[in-house]
Amino acid sequence: MPTDLVIDPLVDEAYQATLRVLMGAGFEPAMDRFALRLREAQQQLAMDLDRPERLKLVHNLAGTGGMLGFSELSRCAALLQQCLLAGGSDEAGDYRRLLQALERTLARLDGEKAAGRPQPSSSS
Repeated sequence: MPTDLVIDPLVDEAYQATLRVLMGAGFEPAMDRFALRLREAQQQLAMDLDRPERLKLVHNLAGTGGMLGFSELSRCAALLQQCLLAGGSDEAGDYRRLLQALERTLARLDGEKAAGRPQPSSSS
């Protein structure tokens, strides 16, 4: 039986602000690498991957998304991972939610890149 999900906000803004400060000049290249990884993941999710490959992919999306403050993507990937591990019947719905979260995350990253990402404040 499907349940109504409360999806996390797309981005944990406070967490990302802290990351910007901690990573300094490394923040923007990390976001660029993450955007590239998301594009690769989109292509891989469109392929007919076997279960272990799908599990590895969604596990990595859940972890990396969470580590970089992309709450919605991380949560959707974690839900799909749980479904795959349990042999659940709602894989199609979970895939759809993950793909939508992935697209929204990419749009956010692309928009920030085009507008110029906020740089960490320098405090000396």
